[in-house]
Amino acid sequence: MANDLPKIELIDAIVNFKDQRAAWIIFLVALILRLLYIFPLSYPLSPDEATYIWGAKQILAGLFFPPTFERSDQSPLYVLFLAAHFRLFGENFIFVRLTQAALGALTAAMTYALAKRITPQTSQVSKNFGSLSGLIVALYPDLIVLNGLLLTETLYTFLLIALILAWQIALDQSSLRWRALAGALAGLTLLTRTSALVFIPLAFAWDIWNSRPTWRIGIQRALVSSAAMLIVLAPWLARNWGAYQTLFPPSYQTSYSLWASNHSGADGTMTALTPAMRAEEKQIQSLPAPERRAYLMNQALTWMREHPLDFVWLAIQKTARFIGVKPDGVFRGIFFGKYVEVIVPAFAKAMLWGLAIVGAIYSAQNWQRLGLIYSAILSGWAITVVFAFAPRYLAPFIPALAILAANGLKPLGFPKPQRFVLDRRARVALILLCVFALNAGIDVARNAGTIAAWQNFDTLSECDPAQSLIQCAPGK
Repeated sequence: MANDLPKIELIDAIVNFKDQRAAWIIFLVALILRLLYIFPLSYPLSPDEATYIWGAKQILAGLFFPPTFERSDQSPLYVLFLAAHFRLFGENFIFVRLTQAALGALTAAMTYALAKRITPQTSQVSKNFGSLSGLIVALYPDLIVLNGLLLTETLYTFLLIALILAWQIALDQSSLRWRALAGALAGLTLLTRTSALVFIPLAFAWDIWNSRPTWRIGIQRALVSSAAMLIVLAPWLARNWGAYQTLFPPSYQTSYSLWASNHSGADGTMTALTPAMRAEEKQIQSLPAPERRAYLMNQALTWMREHPLDFVWLAIQKTARFIGVKPDGVFRGIFFGKYVEVIVPAFAKAMLWGLAIVGAIYSAQNWQRLGLIYSAILSGWAITVVFAFAPRYLAPFIPALAILAANGLKPLGFPKPQRFVLDRRARVALILLCVFALNAGIDVARNAGTIAAWQNFDTLSECDPAQSLIQCAPGK
């Protein structure tokens, strides 16, 4: 069965342009759009961006994430990514953005490869769905915006889709070589964001379950992936043990997010702190970083245990935010005029979720081929429910949603519109799309008052991130 599947490996697209023309077209479309966006880009850095830049400067100064800095326990790969660019090109952010644009374009091409591989139909049909999935990623507004920001999302999204693709090839070919590559990519993904700790166990479990009834073989294959992952993680784990006497130190940001987003006045974000919590936050600033992390974690877990029903209701609110339509950013006047900068990303997200839900329902019979896709989306939802949600946190899972969205066009007649029939599934699809579009319109109208402020994003005052460790410089 595995040998009958189309061999859609990334190297094929590089070597044979004629056979993989669609992959190249998707890559070029995605790259051109990102280049058009990043070259004129100019804005003040956010505190998160400044923190990563500060970490990169510390590495270049010979300090490898000193434990004296309270966020020195963040995952290191993106900071090393920035440090390498600063070493080669100086502190000119355009070169970082150029690399991120290339990674974003590769992400779109790999989405094409993954969607084509897991579509159990004829070669032409799978190619059509692969092309549509890749184009959704190439054109998706929030992904273009995030390629211009100095944040982990671009690198993490690229590594996550590469991990899923490698793991799917390993499943199809029962290949130890591909399992070793998947394990190495899992290690790199963890070194970019520790939130991958949710997806990777799901992927391992899915891999072992697919080996049934020969469970022993599945466990042996999982051990190969685990060994490769541990080899990649070994230097960082050794560093953490020396600095903290633990392998994965509890991040201050993780503890803070858990505390700030799980309390009686929470709304699913980290911004709804009560006056008492704000006073408490000031009081604990004098505590040493390890004690402060432990205190915040204990407070959050205590609230969850004592208020289980409130936590369930809060989880429902966070889920609503997870599938909501608020965009992560705007095009800042480069492509569109006022208001359209917000409306386009909002409706793009509405259509993505609407089609993805239809695709999940319509492809229920193909659930075994979509196991890793579902696992990725489920891990993103689980992180949202336990912690807080920001629109950019959805970015790594957009390629998975894009594959489901491509399948969501099946009841509407795609890829052969001449066979369009408004059957029950097509009516359900249209109703869902109308509901999400209406939701998008209501959300944009309700937040119209904030849109004007977003249009002035370029003129905001310089920020003071990371306790004045770095000066934000617009236009760099």
